[in-house]
Amino acid sequence: MTRKKYIYVAHPYRNNPEENLKKVTEICRELYKKDPTVIPISPIHLFGWMDPDTDVVDSCYDLMDFCGGKVSFHGDWMHSEGCILEAEYHWDKAEERFDLWAKRVMWVFVIATIFYCLGMLQW
Repeated sequence: MTRKKYIYVAHPYRNNPEENLKKVTEICRELYKKDPTVIPISPIHLFGWMDPDTDVVDSCYDLMDFCGGKVSFHGDWMHSEGCILEAEYHWDKAEERFDLWAKRVMWVFVIATIFYCLGMLQW
């Protein structure tokens, strides 16, 4: 059994909810058709019933974390307040993951150097 991967689908919503819901539905279908091992997670489908002026953004952040940082931006997202917040969160998290990776690589290098030097002392 192949484990599924999740991808968060970011798309503007507020300016035209009905049309944007249709667009995101088609985007999700296309993503799944392209790779059936990927399950698109659409906050518009999950939270479209909520008042967008509530703290729905925090729930979106939780979903982005659930998807492991895999986010796909669609539509005119650069002019959407919600999508911009999602993008900022996404990039902050990506930076954190890179910093953690860089620290791990640095420590591997430091430990390898110490072992190398200790090995040289034994000669």
